[in-house]
Amino acid sequence: MRKRLLFGFVLSGLFGFAQSNCNYGAGSERTSNGENITTGGSFEYSAATDFDVEARKVLTAQKLAFNVLKGSANVSSVNVNILKEFQGMPGDVIKSFENLTPTSETFDYQTQEENLNAYKITVTFPESFDLPKGKYFIQIQAKNADSSPVFWEITKETTAKIGRFDFTKMGTEPWFGGFSYYDHVFEIVGNCNDTGEQEPDFGTAF
Repeated sequence: MRKRLLFGFVLSGLFGFAQSNCNYGAGSERTSNGENITTGGSFEYSAATDFDVEARKVLTAQKLAFNVLKGSANVSSVNVNILKEFQGMPGDVIKSFENLTPTSETFDYQTQEENLNAYKITVTFPESFDLPKGKYFIQIQAKNADSSPVFWEITKETTAKIGRFDFTKMGTEPWFGGFSYYDHVFEIVGNCNDTGEQEPDFGTAF
């Protein structure tokens, strides 16, 4: 049984070559829709979304920003897991950060629902970490100071990507998803290092 709470109304671098600031993620489309990621209550909710580090790059991740839909109480803590991809789904956890205190919380936009608005939450990782070329998932849980629910904002189902992006879970149950093509709104920020690898010769395009 699909146990999820998706409200229709809301819801360094290893190589030392050229280094530059970079980010990966999906921007807000102001959908006023989100997926439950509340922790610390009667039930444990979380969701995950994917991103790709391109070839010949290593991302040294430093912080994470993501949009939530919630009431006026501040987000008091955030849990973040970075997972490997396995057969198109979230796989093993490779980095885990618990009870992160947001470094900033800013109002983004007002929704059409009473007592629910969109906010941008930013957390800084206590230690930076490297992610070489590959597909990864970010799993997030959040807790409000007044124990009210928190929803991770999602985009419209018009993404140009192809895949399954609505992965969610309750407690220790398996990941569930694959019916929608939206992305969660987030930005993972850090430095990108050029590995100096040569691009393979794929021949002449036709």
